[in-house]
Amino acid sequence: MENFEYEYNDLEKFLIFEARNNLAITDLLQMIAILALFTKSSTTIRVLLDLRFFHAQYEINEQEKLIKAFHKVVNKSRKIKIADIVNSPRETSFALIFLMELKTIDNVEFEVFCTRESGMDWLRS
Repeated sequence: MENFEYEYNDLEKFLIFEARNNLAITDLLQMIAILALFTKSSTTIRVLLDLRFFHAQYEINEQEKLIKAFHKVVNKSRKIKIADIVNSPRETSFALIFLMELKTIDNVEFEVFCTRESGMDWLRS
């Protein structure tokens, strides 16, 4: 079984990732690679990261790899809006550190939520 699943919701125009298991840094890098494919076909990307059921299987200092990979995906002509759904203190701290790094990119909005509904409402706004 994959550690995560993803789908594109045509109705909502959301790319949705759902963790199904513990995630290693390689899983998160794979998510960024999938995101890169979607950025080629749309000018606005809305992403719901449902990470409520995962435990990070990497250390906080490894997030630098994620940030570098994400910077490579970002194209100034595209807007990326990401709602990260988490529900544990450790994963929330990882998300907030990632949030602070992404705040430096003008065309990326990244917010952390504790419920799927609140994240989806924000993506729709």
